Amino acid sequence: MRYKKHITYILITGLLCVTAFPASASLVIRPKPVDNHQHNRRAEKIFTLTGQENSTVTMLTPDLQQSQLKINNGEIKFKPTGKDNYHVIIAKRFFNNVQQTAIRYVYSFGKPTGKSPSELTGFKKSALEIIPAPLPREHWHYKAGHQATFDIHFKGKPVADTKVSLSTSHASLLQAKTSSQGRVVFDIPDDFAQTHAGDRANQPGDFLVHVKHTEKKQQYATWLSADYQVDPAHWRNTQLGVLVAAFGFTVGLIITGSGSRKIIKKNGDNK
Repeated sequence: MRYKKHITYILITGLLCVTAFPASASLVIRPKPVDNHQHNRRAEKIFTLTGQENSTVTMLTPDLQQSQLKINNGEIKFKPTGKDNYHVIIAKRFFNNVQQTAIRYVYSFGKPTGKSPSELTGFKKSALEIIPAPLPREHWHYKAGHQATFDIHFKGKPVADTKVSLSTSHASLLQAKTSSQGRVVFDIPDDFAQTHAGDRANQPGDFLVHVKHTEKKQQYATWLSADYQVDPAHWRNTQLGVLVAAFGFTVGLIITGSGSRKIIKKNGDNK
């Protein structure tokens, strides 16, 4: 099932990019599909890179230390740095006269750095950038049915009235335009086919935000990917309904039992 969703995501990504350039020309960072969702949060993470040809990959830590990451057969291995908070993986290349950038923020656990994620999001990573405004906090995550806000900047300045797209691994596709301040807001699709009680019982989905821009005949394209989770309201409402039903059933038994005892006592008094 996980692999089928991954293939669907690739197809949606292709449809999303086809108006700009061939689908194979997209540059996207995604988590490597895994069969088991239960994993060590401090373990090495593996991502796949679509469009690895002629790409370079850089990682920034929460305190803005920079290092190069290797691409091996289309995979990027993210090893914990021992620093707590968000890191960012940045892939870049020049393809078919288009300057391309792929961005993905990754939370890693370790020793506190005393740095705010806003320092990382505010650091210029590419000419055309999709900036989360803000990043979710550690235990919040992006969630289906909730809003996600992004700022689109070109060379540090807001890009107004520009089309931005959001696609999901569950085959949803949204489009919107930036405001005069370069901001765009999406309602993340509530498109999980099934939900289960508890956050860890639900595999996260993945979404992709895409924007392109032209400046003096030079084309730019950027993709930002991130995971999103099931809205807890789904399974919490289910659990609440079960508890209410159980409570009602218990109260009903008590009332019925009490009434039965009264009838028996009354009948006994009439003898």
